[in-house]
Amino acid sequence: MFADVIKLRMKESLRKTLILVLLNPVSIIGALSLYLILGNMDLALSMPPFNAFIHVRPDHFIINMISCFILLVPEVNKFSIKQIVVIASLISIAYFPLQIILLLPSAVGLSGFVYFIAVRYIFSRRSKKILWTSIGIFLFIAEFSSIKNPDGFAHGVHLIGYVLGLISIKTPLFEHTPKWVRNTFLLPA
Repeated sequence: MFADVIKLRMKESLRKTLILVLLNPVSIIGALSLYLILGNMDLALSMPPFNAFIHVRPDHFIINMISCFILLVPEVNKFSIKQIVVIASLISIAYFPLQIILLLPSAVGLSGFVYFIAVRYIFSRRSKKILWTSIGIFLFIAEFSSIKNPDGFAHGVHLIGYVLGLISIKTPLFEHTPKWVRNTFLLPA
């Protein structure tokens, strides 16, 4: 019975991950359309929501897709594809002004969303709570201390995904949030 549930969740996670794979070329076409309008490729590639689904480097694409596949299996991350697109887009939109104001690196790809679902998984663990909490804290410190690191990674978008993932874990704090927020961030599909 448990094995059947896991197989079903893996199958559903694979379906969602394949849709995310298809969103990459669709988003590239969207960014190219923006380029034709704006005349600036860097700006076109960094525009939400397209930038949330564009992956320029194959290694980045593969790592994000494998991470999505694995992290969308647990019950805590059972989101519909619509919810995934909305969450990834909101993370991208939240990062865009920080990128402009703080001169942070452009963010492309689903890394912010991967951090969102990773943090939800880490902080929803019931067993070995100290170990999982330590991993979560280490992850935050590593990203926060790297935010202005000139390594070309958009650590700020990782932090936004981290913080939104942490906030989205159900707590009494969210009893009075608007229904659309609860449906998007808190409730499984």
